[in-house]
Amino acid sequence: MRPPSGPAIIDHLFGLSFLTVRWYGVLIVSGAILAGYLAARRARAHGIDDDHVWNQLLLGMLFGIICARIYYVAFEWPRYAGRCWRSSIPRAAASPSTGRSSARWPA
Repeated sequence: MRPPSGPAIIDHLFGLSFLTVRWYGVLIVSGAILAGYLAARRARAHGIDDDHVWNQLLLGMLFGIICARIYYVAFEWPRYAGRCWRSSIPRAAASPSTGRSSARWPA
């Protein structure tokens, strides 16, 4: 199932040849930074080193991304079975003569 698309829906903030920044990613990271800032202020008010908050935020984001990927692959196992160690991210091969890329998604 694909998300809705059309001229009225802008799903990305900006993109480069190797990276696309989407709105939901910006909103998630902004929320995490705001939560970290507020938690660091509270920790400082209670006499706790605020570096602990930022360290926990970093670990939480890292493990959250890793565990979300494991969860996704586990529930989409028929799609990934037999090729676990291959990347599921499309590889873009840009042609130097045309500048166009040919990205291919796994079947």
